Amino acid sequence: SHLFPDPARRRVDGPSEESLKGEIPSPVDLPEGCYLAGRCSHSADRCHAEAQILETLPDGRQTRCWRCSSGNLDKAA
Repeated sequence: SHLFPDPARRRVDGPSEESLKGEIPSPVDLPEGCYLAGRCSHSADRCHAEAQILETLPDGRQTRCWRCSSGNLDKAA
């Protein structure tokens, strides 16, 4: 699946299949909600409105993305 990285295809010197676009937010004037929502192709209205907290996933990785932690990265959510 394209939603999960494949270690066999990892390349640090090659282009990323999915990269953030848009302006980097100012660290002194962060937007409301998730500070990456304006650059994320998976963002939804909730991302722009709610600040997100650091959560630990079952495998031990951590994320601040509620869509990632719920496993729901569909654009329509």
